[in-house]
Amino acid sequence: MPELEYRESRSDSVDSTIDRRLENGTIDTYESQGGLGAGNNGSVRRFESQTGLERYAVKRPLDPSPVELGVLKLEGELFKKVYPNEEVLFKATSNSDGRLVMPLFPGGNFHETLKKYPNRIGEIIVAVALELQRVHGKGVIHGDIKYDNVIIEEKNGVFNAKFVDFGWAYKNPGEARTITSQCPYWATERTQTKIKLKADTSQDVFSFGWMLSFAHRTAKKIPKEFHPFIINSQSKNPQQRPNLKLFLKTNLRPILGEHYSSLAIANIESYQAMRAIGLSKPYIKKAFDNPEKFAQMQALGLNKAYTEKAFDNPEQFAQMQDLGLNKAYTQKAFDNPEQFAQMQALGLNKAYTQKAFDNPEQFAQMQDQSLGLNKAYI
Repeated sequence: MPELEYRESRSDSVDSTIDRRLENGTIDTYESQGGLGAGNNGSVRRFESQTGLERYAVKRPLDPSPVELGVLKLEGELFKKVYPNEEVLFKATSNSDGRLVMPLFPGGNFHETLKKYPNRIGEIIVAVALELQRVHGKGVIHGDIKYDNVIIEEKNGVFNAKFVDFGWAYKNPGEARTITSQCPYWATERTQTKIKLKADTSQDVFSFGWMLSFAHRTAKKIPKEFHPFIINSQSKNPQQRPNLKLFLKTNLRPILGEHYSSLAIANIESYQAMRAIGLSKPYIKKAFDNPEKFAQMQALGLNKAYTEKAFDNPEQFAQMQDLGLNKAYTQKAFDNPEQFAQMQALGLNKAYTQKAFDNPEQFAQMQDQSLGLNKAYI
């Protein structure tokens, strides 16, 4: 994790730039692009690199105190637990103040996405439910689900949702975070109890259903097939609220079938990874049928195109794995299958395979000269 340094503007007491010291010693300056909002747990500002290619959200307590600093630190821990591959950094700037740096996910909020894709509302709702189930699988309850805390990106024809603002999140098992004042989109027991309340995933289901109801009234009409879920989610009895897994299975079964919809819910992390790179139904099935191979592809960071090539050419991919080729050379091998086959026929090891790909003209000359060069001479 690179070190983040903060400079405060003396005029407005908010961060104005972030210097990010990279491992190679260079410095990239991040300029504030304005506020993203403020809530009970802090104010958030948007920062971008000079190139605009990297974006971060930086949060600080509204009323700095040791207690609020602890809340901010916990938020960072839960955010990182849900999104372990993202850069998340908490830094105390004093004994009562600090900053939390989080990724700024691409896409629009729930309402913006509904308005942009009015004919795909069902897909959008299922995308949010899938990510919520994944969050719950991480042992975290978001605790503050509303339309502007859900960011959705459409990529490769697939909607992928991300949750932001974990300021009211809590661990499961554990205790729910409650308030004494009313909040219409929080489960009623979280606003009416004065005693310790156990964490329960149905508390997020209540908020999710309320968000759909609010969107129906203010953004876009929600299809009728989702109305029973909305109505039942608002039950004051947590046990009567819909089960998110059953909701997902009902909506995934027409797409994936009984067997693969069950696999998707049981392996939600893998399924979300498949959706994130935009795999189509045939390749999703191949991924579920070959989970170890798909895990290898994910570890390499292969995109949709190269994942499909790996599934279409399993023997070649196995050879690449046996050699220990990284992402870059795996892609070169798939882009040059004939050359890779020649290298394999020669029995080249990893080092010489990489040299051959780094010097394709020289390797071609060795092959074209009909010298009968064997592995030793190459």
